[in-house]
Amino acid sequence: MSNLNRPVILMVLCAVIGIAWVVASGQGELLRDRPAVMAVVSLEEVWNQVDEREQMNADLQTEKEELLADKERRQQKIKNMQQDIDWSPEDSEERRKKEDELTQAAIEFKAWWEWQQQRLSREEKIRYEDLYRHSITAIEEVAESNGVDMVLFKERSPNFDPKLNVSQTLALIGNRKVLYVRDELDLTDQVITRMNNR
Repeated sequence: MSNLNRPVILMVLCAVIGIAWVVASGQGELLRDRPAVMAVVSLEEVWNQVDEREQMNADLQTEKEELLADKERRQQKIKNMQQDIDWSPEDSEERRKKEDELTQAAIEFKAWWEWQQQRLSREEKIRYEDLYRHSITAIEEVAESNGVDMVLFKERSPNFDPKLNVSQTLALIGNRKVLYVRDELDLTDQVITRMNNR
């Protein structure tokens, strides 16, 4: 590196450090002007009390019941095919043809049932993702209307089951995110109201 480039590099480096210091000190003053306001929301309580989840569960239950009814119809059709084979003459071409049809129907039924279960599981996952997004939107709206900067996840109090060993109890304690919060800082009821009023 030439001696001419050293002063230029030194000046650029000093300028970068100076800009970083000015930006950092400015942000520090901004944060010192007003303390951050935090609140909590119990997502579990929200989901247990919002109409959207109740409707989601009802829709999924209806879909499951319809699927089980369809499954029974398909199983009955296979049973009828088996009975039809039982009435067919032994070692006949007709019996072999019906046995092939039964095998094909059983394979198709198994594939259909596995696909339906995966589809239903995927649908349930998508609905929970939508519920989560709607919950976050409501939380953001309630937080902004209350001047809250940060919302923390409020979990339920730990259940100290006497059957737990020491490490399980310590893990339960260690997983706590919020140890104490005043009731006024709990936005859960406001979030429930906002979601149910949509």
